[in-house]
Amino acid sequence: MGKPTYNAILKYSLEKPVIIFVPSRKQARLTAIDLLTYTAADNQPNRFIHAEEDDIKPFLEKISDKTLKETLLQGVAYLHEGVSAQDQRWVQQLFFTGAIQVVVVTRSLCWALSITSHLVIIMDTQFYDGKTHAYEDYPIT
Repeated sequence: MGKPTYNAILKYSLEKPVIIFVPSRKQARLTAIDLLTYTAADNQPNRFIHAEEDDIKPFLEKISDKTLKETLLQGVAYLHEGVSAQDQRWVQQLFFTGAIQVVVVTRSLCWALSITSHLVIIMDTQFYDGKTHAYEDYPIT
């Protein structure tokens, strides 16, 4: 799913903001890392960052999540319930100002976001239910 997502960003929102919704915390982190892997493979590791490192360094020093800090350096962030409220505010501020281009968000935070984007990608509409041992659709409400 990562490569089609990356290709969609390049085709439909090359320089504009993108929000990607994923089903879980693990998927949020993995998707952010995958996107950075694809940019590195294209020899454009800074494709999604739209600010100088010196400009965002004061924000990065305040981020407590080490992996999030690394992905932010290249213009991709992820948000899930486990990211501290302060880190979420900094990420949203960087995205709102256009310093970073891509935010990967878990579906449960969709109503808590106060940011907008040019392109929204929903990576999956199902989750695995361990009780029934089957994939189920997310509820509409």
